[in-house]
Amino acid sequence: MKKKLISILVALTLCISALIGCSNTNNITARTVDSKIIVSAGESETVPKVDTYIELGENINVDGDGVSVDNNIVTINRGGTYSLSGKLEDGQIIVAASEIEKVYLVLNGVDITCSNTSAIYVKEAEKTVISLVDNTENYIRDGANYELEDENDKRDAAIYSKDNLTFVGSGNLTVEGNYNDGITGKDDLKIEGGNIKVNAVNDGIKGKDSLVVTGGNITINSGQDGMKSNNDENTEKGYVLIEGGIMNITSGNDGIQGENNVYIRNGDITINSGGGSENGEIHNEMPPGGMNEMRKPGEEDTANADSSTNVQTDNSNSNDNEQTSENSSAEESTISDSHKGIKADSKIIIENGTFNIDSADDSIHTNDTIIIDGGTFNLSSGDDGIHADTLIEINSGTINVNKSYEGIEGKTININDGKIYVKASDDGINASDGSDSESEEMGAPQGGGPMGGTKPSEEGMQGEKPQFNENNAPNMQEGMPNSEGEKPELGQSNDQNQTQNTNNMPQMNAGEAINANGNNAQKEAQPSTGDMQGGRGPMGGESSGTGVLNINGGYIVVDADGDGLDANGSIYMSGGTVIVYGPTNSGNGALDYDKEFNITGGILVATGSTGMAQTPSSTSTQYILNLTLSDQEANTLVRIEDEDGNEVITIAPDKKFASFIISTPDLKKGSNYKVYTGGSVDGGNEENGLYKNSNYTKGTEVISTSISEIITSATQEGVTVSNSHGGGMNKNGGMGRGNRMEGNVK
Repeated sequence: MKKKLISILVALTLCISALIGCSNTNNITARTVDSKIIVSAGESETVPKVDTYIELGENINVDGDGVSVDNNIVTINRGGTYSLSGKLEDGQIIVAASEIEKVYLVLNGVDITCSNTSAIYVKEAEKTVISLVDNTENYIRDGANYELEDENDKRDAAIYSKDNLTFVGSGNLTVEGNYNDGITGKDDLKIEGGNIKVNAVNDGIKGKDSLVVTGGNITINSGQDGMKSNNDENTEKGYVLIEGGIMNITSGNDGIQGENNVYIRNGDITINSGGGSENGEIHNEMPPGGMNEMRKPGEEDTANADSSTNVQTDNSNSNDNEQTSENSSAEESTISDSHKGIKADSKIIIENGTFNIDSADDSIHTNDTIIIDGGTFNLSSGDDGIHADTLIEINSGTINVNKSYEGIEGKTININDGKIYVKASDDGINASDGSDSESEEMGAPQGGGPMGGTKPSEEGMQGEKPQFNENNAPNMQEGMPNSEGEKPELGQSNDQNQTQNTNNMPQMNAGEAINANGNNAQKEAQPSTGDMQGGRGPMGGESSGTGVLNINGGYIVVDADGDGLDANGSIYMSGGTVIVYGPTNSGNGALDYDKEFNITGGILVATGSTGMAQTPSSTSTQYILNLTLSDQEANTLVRIEDEDGNEVITIAPDKKFASFIISTPDLKKGSNYKVYTGGSVDGGNEENGLYKNSNYTKGTEVISTSISEIITSATQEGVTVSNSHGGGMNKNGGMGRGNRMEGNVK
């Protein structure tokens, strides 16, 4: 019955996700999962009164029944409660009761070492419970080499159980797994209490069918996985369930791994996996003006660090090439390793808890679905902060992705509530369907590439690829180097390239006449009547991307060096507050999508460079201001007021910017708005550069415009808008529509 229920739920998930991905409606309501966590920790164990006392030492003393002693091997033959104390050198405790009997081992200050096999071996019992007496120190160690009985002897841990195993109590236990694992249970393994420290050359704590933690203080230092459940034969098993306790895990590979699922209701979890985010893989970056530059996640793009410096310096040499080759070889040698914080093959469901994860690979990863209903997260990742191949749904919680290559990535991402901060060296939040990859960025740009749109089809590339020459080449001065190797940044134009392509530029909006020197010849503007290139159009025909980002609520801040909000498909926003501090180079945009970005509610502010700037779609129902300013330094105040002097927004982006895109319910058709830069604020509340209820002292008025269409575009006087924000090439070689630049321009 359970298996059938799981199958139904999975099918519903896929169907609903597919419907969301294929929908063209302007108002998408995210699916909320009802099933949540479908497993239970069960009842807590109560330890009965002691039946037999065992005192370890050179001479082993037994007071009671059910025990046999052969040299230094103590065998418990039947169910009952056994108290153990003392030190056992090169000896072993074996539980060999019947399959219907419970055995309770009360560790009351023991030190057990076994040089050639498991120090505690549960051979048979219905369940074995290990109780740690309060204020006692207990040590269990095995040796580096085992002498196994035969090929069917699978013992590989200092504490090894073939049946169910549970830990209770409040005492201290230190386990040294010198051969392989620290603690292994071949059925269900449960930890209800105790201060447990595990050092293991391989996995720390492993329960095959399930690993359940409801309490205790657990510290793990493992050469491979920290905590895991590894049943890959039964989808109803192979899960990790955490309902409480404190876990501090340092692992060579994954911190917490569920072969099928990971469920977390509560707990305080700290993980360092694979050496942490500083040990993350080297990614193939493609910054403007450079091809496949290799740099680590989070490494500063020094070529674009200062928008006032346009010279692209080539520092490549033979030594750099040798280093790249060495890095590639090292990557290949460890390709089979996984260095994630929390990982599952199917579902990860988190309802609450505190998470501090520093991981070389993804901090939270699944091949299927992640659902977050609460909790506090501080994540630093060498790759993705949160990654799911199918669905990510965030309904509550405080999520800080402090370091990542990509912050949050999944095919479908539903954000319904919560407070989210993302710092990424590439894309901030990426709804990816797997159609884009680092290897595809060259020559066939996707939504974030310099030509915009998606990768053309093979047929389009072979039969319909436009032929370029100096007479028909589109103007691509923004973000591209000129003949002298100079690369414009932010809102700066490339006068040389612009002059060369004066005759080939697309029709500009009224009020945006461009002279031969690349300057903006100002005249009275009129509303646009045609479809202009306000955003990037597709390359190679219509996009087939199926990625979907739904934002229905929450408070979201994205700081990305790549694209801020990125969808290989569509974005829908109906509520919440979204602040995007996008790239300072011209090779990416604060917003990037292939199909549509429909905004029907909420507050959106997106700042960054102008070279690849993209606005929400003109099919939105909430009004949008698309502002192009002169290059602004980080923390420069921007204030927008309506015609009565009422605040629309006051914000100080923490990165350099020239493009400023805003959509709020406060923007009204027919109203006039003034834009100020600089000035000062006093009082009120500030959060991530956004000010509320503050007193503003006016700076410089730079734009005055009125709203007549869904998208109103305006530029600061004297600022050149080149290529109308870069339409992409369509399959016939012309410029793609992108999004319209409409409204009055001053």
